[in-house]
Amino acid sequence: MRRILLLTLPAWLLLLLHPSALSPCSCINRETAADALVSYDAVFEGDVVAVQRLVIPSHWESEPPSQGQIAFVRVIRTWKGALPPVATVYTGSGGGDCGYQFIPGQHYLVFAYRLPATQRRALHESKLALYTDICTSSTPLTRADDLVNDLNRIRQPTSTPWTPY
Repeated sequence: MRRILLLTLPAWLLLLLHPSALSPCSCINRETAADALVSYDAVFEGDVVAVQRLVIPSHWESEPPSQGQIAFVRVIRTWKGALPPVATVYTGSGGGDCGYQFIPGQHYLVFAYRLPATQRRALHESKLALYTDICTSSTPLTRADDLVNDLNRIRQPTSTPWTPY
């Protein structure tokens, strides 16, 4: 018994000192700006004007509905993607589903994928519906100076004219 305890002690210490090791949504690395421009469908700066809770009924009676959020983001500058003045960005509700927690009134640098066609149909969405999570490089703009500078060195952003929401 003592031998088992000694062998497992390093693992217990790791979990006590770094509880995020148990998180199903821990992300290993962040992309460079060049990688982000290749891997994402949309890279843009914007203000979150509203966030709505989303409940998607399950197709199976025994399965609970999925929950998430929809962020409506007024697009200010775009490095990649043809976006409307207000982008619709889907994400999980947080916790174990890797959802990104957008806060209305905050300014963000958003890295997003286009929702797959099957999900767009289920949500009755257009081709422009986007998805992001905590494993993307999405971040509040106050923490994105280096990334914005790198994006600007690679590609000049286009500005989106302001339209009221």
